Amino acid sequence: MSSNNSSSSEFMAEVRCRCGYLAPIKMSWSYANPGKRYRACPRYGGLGSCRYFEWMDYDVSERVSNVLRGLLKKADKYEKEIEKLQFTIEKKDHELKKKIWESNLKFLYGFGIGMVFAGFVISIWMRSASGNVGLMQLN
Repeated sequence: MSSNNSSSSEFMAEVRCRCGYLAPIKMSWSYANPGKRYRACPRYGGLGSCRYFEWMDYDVSERVSNVLRGLLKKADKYEKEIEKLQFTIEKKDHELKKKIWESNLKFLYGFGIGMVFAGFVISIWMRSASGNVGLMQLN
């Protein structure tokens, strides 16, 4: 005895629309028809599309529709929250990169001033050392 664990959609015949494309079974996630399965041409609704569209299911119960609509609202709410957080992250990332750039610029500015000052001190030291050659000689 063998058991069959396949879903019923696997046994549905392939359907091709008028333009010859395979019309796969999809599920609607619209607010008006949540959870209903349908077939449509891949070009349905676009420019120059064929108009093949067929509902596979009857309307779902009001309870199921309400539950699915509630879940869709929550999903939309969370997607909007995620978008806000991503925007905030991008903004903070931009601010951080700006501060790093400013910090590097300040470091280079300070390093340049330090090098000029060191060059100035070394040149003064060299001038004073060349005038005092006699003091450094041993007798």
